Amino acid sequence: MTDYETTKAARTEALAIDPKCAVAHFVKYFADRGYAFTIQYTDAPGDNGSLCKPKTTDVLEIIRAVYEIEYAEFSITDRDGNRAGYAVFMYPSDSTCSPLESVTDYGVTPTSEAWSQEWDAIVDRFA
Repeated sequence: MTDYETTKAARTEALAIDPKCAVAHFVKYFADRGYAFTIQYTDAPGDNGSLCKPKTTDVLEIIRAVYEIEYAEFSITDRDGNRAGYAVFMYPSDSTCSPLESVTDYGVTPTSEAWSQEWDAIVDRFA
């Protein structure tokens, strides 16, 4: 039997490279275009900054943070540090959502609309 930490590590690492994980795809898509993510709100009390460093582009770090709290809103900043939108991520599980549905909301911007079109094409391949 595996312990909690081993299971958590294996699950989050698998999601970070899963082509069907919307969070992983969204973060990579934005990071490739010079954007970074900072936790702004969670549904769990505590120090959000301890979950994941501010202005990160690390997919695994973001998924690990969301794993700990199941739901988090991230602000998105551009290369110059200007706010460029937001995204809400939910950790996919049997009791929440599928990996395909793990980006639950985002601000409408030209970049997010382009991501959405690309993601819709990916979802269609797996449907």
